[in-house]
Amino acid sequence: MGERRERALQIAGRIVTEMNARGIGVRKLQEGVRAYFVEQKLDPYGTSYGTIRSYSRGEVLKPRREVLEAIASELSVQAPWLISGDGYRTERDQKLADEGYDIVFVGNDWGLVPDLYHRIMQSLLLPKMPNPVRSLFWETVGRLAHHPMVTDQEELYDAAQLIERWVLSPVEKFRLGHPDSAPEPQLMTYYVGALNGLSLLFSIELLPAVVKDYLKDDPDLNVGRFFDNM
Repeated sequence: MGERRERALQIAGRIVTEMNARGIGVRKLQEGVRAYFVEQKLDPYGTSYGTIRSYSRGEVLKPRREVLEAIASELSVQAPWLISGDGYRTERDQKLADEGYDIVFVGNDWGLVPDLYHRIMQSLLLPKMPNPVRSLFWETVGRLAHHPMVTDQEELYDAAQLIERWVLSPVEKFRLGHPDSAPEPQLMTYYVGALNGLSLLFSIELLPAVVKDYLKDDPDLNVGRFFDNM
């Protein structure tokens, strides 16, 4: 395999991983890329659906940097990381590193210390599932990892367990071979929808007044009980 082909496939792998994590397809990505070019007043050459699909398949051996920057912008990742795989995946991770947080990356998953990552992988089902469920699970855990209500690794592990319990409980009987079991594609669609909803929920900053009102009768509320009451 040539060097350019290998590089194109590596870029495509990062593109597809991020697309799956966000639950979007090539059409949605292409629309975002075209909008980026319009906003930046750039020549839209090379932003057609077919071309963006080729980027996602590793078929573009001489990629335009402007197109890769637009793809990175649409996927909310940093362009240098998308292009080379080096550096920090997102601006948030860069900011946390600059502030002295110890971020350790394991594959394409969110920054977690290795022992916690392996503990989650050994004990939970969702992170073992195929994409996009796997990526969405780490997306959700990653958002919680930097949430002010999660203060240590033990709370993050508890939160990961609660995420799985919340997502799997309604379909437990299907996973255990109940005679009324739904077809697997329907279950996968449900998992994706549930995790997408949770990931978006944890990306919303709660207004201080709302949190204060919620906690006024229970100042010792922890993240697990907060999650259970949602």
